[in-house]
Amino acid sequence: MDIKIDGLDDLQAWIEKRINRVRDMEILKKDIEVALDTSMRENFEKEQAPDGTSWVDLADSTLEYRTKKGLETRKLYNYGALWQTMDTEITGYGVKSGSIKGSVPYARIHQKGGMAGRGKKVHIPARPYIGLNPMLESKIKKIIEERT
Repeated sequence: MDIKIDGLDDLQAWIEKRINRVRDMEILKKDIEVALDTSMRENFEKEQAPDGTSWVDLADSTLEYRTKKGLETRKLYNYGALWQTMDTEITGYGVKSGSIKGSVPYARIHQKGGMAGRGKKVHIPARPYIGLNPMLESKIKKIIEERT
């Protein structure tokens, strides 16, 4: 699954100006990977979007069903499959972050929201957990500054 995050042009331009001065690209990518992974997992645990807004509550019917079945009542944590696929990965050119350790077909619908289910009759609200915010962007810039 690939999710493109819009609005990164300024950060991308800032990074590209410094990229040739990086002393050790692998250490830089590892440090950024840790920052992205930490942020993604904190969003998930706090049940909030990268911008800090709380996720939409689960429907009463969903809570009722989960309680009756003895399942998790935390948002996006029914059986834990989505949480288990969350990871970051260093690539040849950068770092990927998201649901990349296995196939969870509903990862995208939870990130973006939309219609789902048989016949696409159920609206799933967006509950994004992957993305940048000003604090994470500052942290990434600081990492790059320290390595250039």
